[in-house]
Amino acid sequence: MKKLGVFILLLALVSVFSGCSKEEKVLKIGATAVPHAEILEFVKDDFEKKTGYKLEIVVFNDYVQPNIALEEEQIDANYFQHIPYLEEFSKNKGYKDLISIAKIHVEPMGFYSKKSIKEFKSGIK
Repeated sequence: MKKLGVFILLLALVSVFSGCSKEEKVLKIGATAVPHAEILEFVKDDFEKKTGYKLEIVVFNDYVQPNIALEEEQIDANYFQHIPYLEEFSKNKGYKDLISIAKIHVEPMGFYSKKSIKEFKSGIK
């Protein structure tokens, strides 16, 4: 399912950027290393075969630089964040043009503690 979602995102991006130079046909996407760049690497070859666009993956090691790079048009898109983060980041930076074009996946989340689950009581704040 992840592969299909990422593939749909990439196809949407190609349709957005299809007016770009026909010579190069490169889609430059910024992503955090794990898991986003790994997922893009996984679909990279199939994407190029089906669309004719080369996927150039730019790896970022924080959550600030991908949006800055996108705002400054150093990359065509980025893949790493959820909508509340994008909205808050854009508000704080005064960015008005960054938008979400597709929902892809939710990261698996866990709850970790040194205490046993039995030690937690309902309604604790």
